[in-house]
Amino acid sequence: MQASMAWAATEFGCVCDEGALFLTDAQALRLVECGTLYAQLHVWLAHNSYVRKTPLYKVRPKLHQFFHDVVLKIDDGSRINPRHVSCHGDEELVGKVMRLCKGVHQSNMATRALHRYMVEFT
Repeated sequence: MQASMAWAATEFGCVCDEGALFLTDAQALRLVECGTLYAQLHVWLAHNSYVRKTPLYKVRPKLHQFFHDVVLKIDDGSRINPRHVSCHGDEELVGKVMRLCKGVHQSNMATRALHRYMVEFT
C-alpha cells in the first residue's frame, strides 16, 4: 500500500510537471485518478496504523485541502494546472521564515530575514 501511495503522489507530480498552464482532458483525468488514489490510500494507511496503535500516517488539514482544492476542482471541470497556480503551503512558508529568523535579534529581524532569504533562495 505504501508503494502504491508513493506511486500515486509521484505520478501526480509528473503529470503536473509535464502539463502546460491548462491541462488536457487526459492529463486532468490522470490527476483526478492519481490524486484520489493517493488520498484514499493515505487515509486507509492512517486508519490501519491508528488501529494498530502505531500512528505513522496522520491525516492533516493539508490532505483535505489538497483533495478539495486540486482533485475536486479538476474533476468539476477546471483545467488549470495546480503546479502553475500554487505556491508553498502556508505552514511551509511560516516554517521557512521561522528557520530564517532563528538566532536573529528582534531589532534587525526583518532586514536579516530578507537578506537570508535572498541568499538561500536565489
